[in-house]
Amino acid sequence: MASKQRMASEATIDFEEHPFTCPYCGKETVVESPMYTILVGLADCEHCGREFLIENDVPRSLPQ
Repeated sequence: MASKQRMASEATIDFEEHPFTCPYCGKETVVESPMYTILVGLADCEHCGREFLIENDVPRSLPQ
């Protein structure tokens, strides 16, 4: 049992940095993800704070 706990605590996940241009303010913001490609996700802009959609590594504004 102790070996399973030790193995779990030693596991690491590498995160990829994905730079995106915010569809609202036009500034670059970086999103970290364990995925090489972000198929679908939400992110918050580091500059304006608005949430935007990411589909197939393309940033999009959210539908109103």
